[in-house]
Amino acid sequence: MAFRTWGGKRKNAGRKPRPERKGLVAHAVRPVLPNKTPVHITMRAVRGASQLRQDLVFKKVRHQLATANRGETRIVHFSVQRDHLHLIVEAPDRATLARRMQGLASGIARVVNGLTKRRGQPFWRGRYHREDLASPRAVRNRLVYVINNFRKHDPGDVWDPRATLDAASSAVWLNGWDPRAGPWLHALRESPLYEKLPPEELPVRRPQFWLTSTGWKRHGLLLPTEEPKPYAHRLIRS
Repeated sequence: MAFRTWGGKRKNAGRKPRPERKGLVAHAVRPVLPNKTPVHITMRAVRGASQLRQDLVFKKVRHQLATANRGETRIVHFSVQRDHLHLIVEAPDRATLARRMQGLASGIARVVNGLTKRRGQPFWRGRYHREDLASPRAVRNRLVYVINNFRKHDPGDVWDPRATLDAASSAVWLNGWDPRAGPWLHALRESPLYEKLPPEELPVRRPQFWLTSTGWKRHGLLLPTEEPKPYAHRLIRS
């Protein structure tokens, strides 16, 4: 016999989010970052700020990545799409990660708004999304997802995304390509985006965590033809 109950937690109870807040990360205390666990960070710009892949804008964004890449926080991989960024980051704890990502978001908003003459409008669409990568398989899957993300979006600045690697990503710095990627990497290094890039302007650092440096390779080196697979975002409150 089932008895009627009152009060307590109920599925779908409570105030519903406004339509413009749907899909955004909730404002709440972020969970503890497990030790030596890399994270996948996604930062989304508002619809009117979708110019991040334009060469001049991209170079400014890449400079901000290099500026934020210091101390114990390491951006080890990235890709820049028209209106969002994907990062794979190593950090010692959640507080340090949060400070670095907040500083990076602020720096990118400032320089891009200056270039595009945007005034008095928010740049980022809500807070960033964080996904903890706790296994070698998860890291490898996200490497493909991040570095080849442009194949999902038809960026418009690449003649054939399935026949090249993305110059607006960290593909050229990845230590873990299958040898068959050699001609693809040679062509990528010819991109004007890599001309006269001094060491202090490098947007990525060498990974130090086992998962991001060695562990993911247990499941095979990356092929240049791999496609990013869709996945359901598991929201990490941040």
